[in-house]
Amino acid sequence: MSSLRQTLAHYNRSQEQVTQPTSADNLAQFDDRRDADLKALLSSIKPFAETPDAEESKAYTQLASLFKDYRTVSRSQL
Repeated sequence: MSSLRQTLAHYNRSQEQVTQPTSADNLAQFDDRRDADLKALLSSIKPFAETPDAEESKAYTQLASLFKDYRTVSRSQL
């Protein structure tokens, strides 16, 4: 019985190793999607930089300040 438990434990560990590359591939795809979404978000607030509306201008200033540090972040830094 002990031998069977050891074999089962070894088998379970080997299954985790087989599925790991799939997880890494998924993470890369999620990173690409996040990067595209962030780029779209940053682009979507640009028109409000020159708005005459005071509330929109204030909102733009706050959002631009919040996102300014993300413009220069590369994948290796995340």
